[in-house]
Order: sequence, then structure tokens, then C-alpha cells
Amino acid sequence: MAGNVYRLAVHPNHRRRGIARRLVSEAEAWLLGQGAKRVGAVVEQDHPWATGFWDSTKFVLEPLDLRYVRTL
Repeated sequence: MAGNVYRLAVHPNHRRRGIARRLVSEAEAWLLGQGAKRVGAVVEQDHPWATGFWDSTKFVLEPLDLRYVRTL
């Protein structure tokens, strides 16, 4: 089983205080308790502050297999 982190965000006024790391740590603990063996994070490429955060963690970048979208 695996879990994913979607839309992790910390208000700009509160960044660089360890809040995101604590949120990820809590999510990992919860997922582990649910039996997950793997966790992923979906990050938009045009958010350098987000990619910078994930690059500083023990997560490794994996390309997505496929993503289908449709404009309505």
C-alpha cells in the first residue's frame, strides 16, 4: 500500500519554521500506521519554493508515468 501527499502548503508568512517538515512527518506516521510502505508527493513544477522543499527531504524525484487532462 502507498499514500500520497497532495497540496502541502504553508502560508508565506510562516515558512522556514519547520511547519512543512512536521506536517510531512505526521503524514508519514499516519500512513505507516495504516500499513503504507511508500509515500509520494505531487508537486507542481512551477512552484520553486515547493520543489526546493522536497529536494531538501529524503524524497527522491520520480517522473510521473502519465497524466491525462482536459480543458472544459
